[in-house]
This record gives sequence, C-alpha cells and structure tokens, in this order.
Amino acid sequence: MLDLDETLIEGTLGTRIVKALLDPRKTRGIIPRKYYLKALRYTHLPLLARFKRFYRVYRYLLHRTFNLYLDLLRDPRVDREGLRKILEEVVDGIEIPEVTREFLEKLRTKGYTLVLLSASPQELAERMGKRLGVDVVIGSREGMVMDRENKEKVIRELAREGRVEIIVGNPGNEPFWLAERFAIVVRSPNDLRKWLPRI
Repeated sequence: MLDLDETLIEGTLGTRIVKALLDPRKTRGIIPRKYYLKALRYTHLPLLARFKRFYRVYRYLLHRTFNLYLDLLRDPRVDREGLRKILEEVVDGIEIPEVTREFLEKLRTKGYTLVLLSASPQELAERMGKRLGVDVVIGSREGMVMDRENKEKVIRELAREGRVEIIVGNPGNEPFWLAERFAIVVRSPNDLRKWLPRI
C-alpha cells in the first residue's frame, strides 16, 4: 500500500495543480475567473509542509485542493477537456526519483501487489500509477477524498480480502497500524533508500 505525495515523489500533486491553475497563460478561457481566487488560498502549501506544527493544517488544505479540482469538473462553464490536458501535462512532468523506481522494482520482484492509495483525484492518480507501474490505483473521487479516515476504510476492506503487509507513506495521513509486516514512514523519496535492504 503506497502513498504518492512526499513518498514516491518529491512535493505534492496538489501544489502542482494549484500552480497550474494560477497560470493564466495556461488556463485563460478554460476555467472561470472565480477559481483563480479559490486557488490563491492554497499557494502557501509548500511553506506549511516545512513546519511540523502546521502539518495537520497542511494536510487539510492539500485535500481541499483536490476538492477544488472536483468542483471544477462539476462546473458546466469549465472546459473539462482543456483542464484535463493541462493537468495531464502536470502529471507527466513530475520527475520520478531513481530511488522510487528501485524501491518499487524490489517490491515487484518480491511478488508484492502494488496498490497506490492517494488523495489525488482518481484519473490523475491513475495516470501517475501507469508511470510508476503499480497494479491498482485508488484515488479521490466525487464525494470521497482519500483523507486518513477514508484511507483507513479502504485498507481495512482490502485487509479482509487478503493481506496488507506493507504500508508506505508520509506521517500524519496513513493508518500505519494496519500494516501486517512493515510500516514504512517517510518524509521524502530519499527515505526509501534505507528500506531497500530490508524488504
């Protein structure tokens, strides 16, 4: 069970989405002006991420960015295809660290089924999942953002069907106590390196 933001990639998909939405050269004519003002609320996410004392606020606001994206898809004034194209470019431009590739490859060779469980919107998480080569992708969708509570529900359900041996993620949002073998707590992909010899 793998998280995406600050786990398999540096930074977050949410902050990249906000940056793209605030670039009028990309989004002019695609989204109504009011969404620029909404996106402005989340521009300080990268700064909040650096301070442990603001971590809960940061996670809350990060999940709100995905709600903003879902709101955009519901708005009939939004050019949905234009928006999707912009955000697919965002996803395709994310660098996948070499240590992430090594970590996932080692899990594959050990026979694990790789499940990406991310607060990122489903279609964007799926696109990222293809790039990472994971087996199953579960992201946020209409009416359910994958916050800590919803992640726990999903993991419990999967645990009933089989075994959730390893949970890999950033602190503060993962139900690590549901891991049967390893709870791998990381703050960036670089932290995965120390786990390579142990899995």
